[in-house]
Amino acid sequence: MFELVKRKKQTYFKIMKHLYFFIIALVLVFTALCTTVRANDTKEIMIVVPYIKNLLEKNSNSKWQGALLGTFKEIEQKTGLKIKFKVLPFARAVAMTENDEADLGIFIESPIRSKLAVPLAEISKVYFVVASLKKTDISSINDLKGKVVATASQSIGDTFIDKLPHRKTLHFNSHGDLIKPLLSGKVDAIFTPDFRLVEMMEKENLSYDILSKPIKLSERRLMLYGSHKFVENSPNVSKIKALHKLYLRGFGSDHLYAQYK
Repeated sequence: MFELVKRKKQTYFKIMKHLYFFIIALVLVFTALCTTVRANDTKEIMIVVPYIKNLLEKNSNSKWQGALLGTFKEIEQKTGLKIKFKVLPFARAVAMTENDEADLGIFIESPIRSKLAVPLAEISKVYFVVASLKKTDISSINDLKGKVVATASQSIGDTFIDKLPHRKTLHFNSHGDLIKPLLSGKVDAIFTPDFRLVEMMEKENLSYDILSKPIKLSERRLMLYGSHKFVENSPNVSKIKALHKLYLRGFGSDHLYAQYK
C-alpha cells in the first residue's frame, strides 16, 4: 500500500513538473509575441525625400535643416512613430518608393505617381506660378497674350499651362533651366512650381526685386506616398492616413510671397 501511494505521489510530481515548465513556456511565447507586436507598432518608418532647396538639406555645419523637420516632428508626435529619412535625387526617391525600398516618399501628387505608390496624406499645397521680370510688365494672366512662356518638359503642370491665353510655349529639360532664358530675354515669362522658382532664385543668388509678383495659376498637393508593401502590410498605415492639417512652414509659396510683403 505504501509503495502504491509513493508511486502515485511521484507520478503527480512529474505531471506537475511538466505542467510547470509548459506554463513557463507559454508565458515566454506570449511575452515574445506581445513584444513583437509592440515593436511592429512603434517601429521606425523610412521616408525618402527628393532634394529640393529649403525642404530638407544640410547646412554648413552638416546639420539637417529645412521646412520638413518641423513637419516630421509633428508627424512623430501625432502617430508615435519614429521617422528615418533619406534625401535623394528625385528619380531615385521615386524608384525607392515604387520598389518598396522605403515606406514613404514625398512627392507632388500626379496620376502617374498615384499608380506607382499610394497617396496617404497631404503635407502642403504647391502652387504653379507664372513669373516674369518687372521690365516685361506682366501683372495678370491676360498680359501673357502674344508672349513667349517657358516651362519644363513633361511637367505635371502641362495641363495647367493650357489655361494661359494665346502664347508661344518653349519647353526646357528641367525647371532649373528656365531662369537663364528669362534673364536673357529669350522668354517673357516662366511657368513653374513655387518652390522651384525659389530654388532658382537662391541658386543664382538673385534678388526678388527683379521679378514682378508671381501669378498663381493652379495648385497641386505635396503628398506622403506609401509604397505598396507598406500599405498592404504595415499596422501603421491608419496612423498616416489619419494625419490632417499638417503645415509646411517656410516653404514654397509661404517663402516666395514673404518676399513681396
